[in-house]
Amino acid sequence: MPFEKYVTLLIKYKNIVAAFLCLVVSLTCFIIGRVSVHIPPKEVICKHEIATSNKLFEQIEKQKTAHIKEIRDLTDSSDKECEKRITEEIQGFTTSSPMLDCRICNAFVDQCEKRGEPICQ
Repeated sequence: MPFEKYVTLLIKYKNIVAAFLCLVVSLTCFIIGRVSVHIPPKEVICKHEIATSNKLFEQIEKQKTAHIKEIRDLTDSSDKECEKRITEEIQGFTTSSPMLDCRICNAFVDQCEKRGEPICQ
């Protein structure tokens, strides 16, 4: 008797049962197809492309380090030249006495008297 009940339920829900069976069959076909095919790893298939990519990255790194070294050398040399010009200007300024006119000298009279220094001449 229960078998007849199952048959009536299958007939009543035939669309849902058909969709479920289609899903099970398609999933089974997918799994069987996936298991039956052997695909080697990416490293085996693309070994030439990977080697080329690694070689190019090494070249880029070498050029980058060479360029950084060149920039540092140029910066160091320009800094040394700038320091040299600054020291020359300071030496030139300390050896020459500044020319003061009367207006500037009168502005410093009070400060010179307080310090006990001679007044501008």
